[in-house]
Amino acid sequence: EPKSDELFVTPALLDKMREKLDRQEQIIILQSRRGFSTSVSCTECGYVETCPNCNISLSYHLKGWRMRCHYCELNQKAPSLCPKCQSTEIRYRGVGTQKVEVQMQELLPKARIARMDLDTTRGKRAHDKILQDFGEHKYDILVGTQMIAKGLDFPDVTLVGVIDADTMLHQPDLRATERTFQQLSQVAGR
Repeated sequence: EPKSDELFVTPALLDKMREKLDRQEQIIILQSRRGFSTSVSCTECGYVETCPNCNISLSYHLKGWRMRCHYCELNQKAPSLCPKCQSTEIRYRGVGTQKVEVQMQELLPKARIARMDLDTTRGKRAHDKILQDFGEHKYDILVGTQMIAKGLDFPDVTLVGVIDADTMLHQPDLRATERTFQQLSQVAGR
C-alpha cells in the first residue's frame, strides 16, 4: 500500500494545526482532488494510465487498489507492472483527499480526522452524518473537496488550510482563475 512519500503540508500550516489542536479548536483542510493520487505513471517509459473513454489520467484510490476516472466513473485495478514496458517502476503522483487524510494521521496521530468527498458521501445521509459529527466535535480535522468550502458554519473552526491551492489555477478551464478565487474566498469564510 503506497504511503505518503512527500510532505505537502507546509511546516507553517503544521505548526498552526498543532497549536489549534492543543487548544481543542477545529480545522478544515481543503484539497480540490479526491482519491489518493491524481495519476499513476511509469518512471522507465513515462506511460501514464489514462481513461480510454475520456483521455484523462485515472486517479488512484486506496480502497481495493483501484484506478478511477472522475468523469465517466470507469473503475479498474491499478497496475503492478507498466502496461507499456512491463517495468515495476510504477509511481503514484499528485495529492488527493485520501493522501491528505493519511498524511495528517501520520503527522498528527492523536487527531480525529474525517474525510468528506464524493467517495465518503455516497451513502444515504452520509454527508449530513459527517457534518453533524464534526459539529458535535467528534472530529478535530475535516479534510475534503469543494463540498466543504460552501455554507458551513462551525464556531470551533479557527483554521482553514488549502493544499496545493495553485494547482486549481491550472485546470483546463478558461474560468480556472475565477473559480479558484471563488473557492478560496468561500473556504476562507468558514
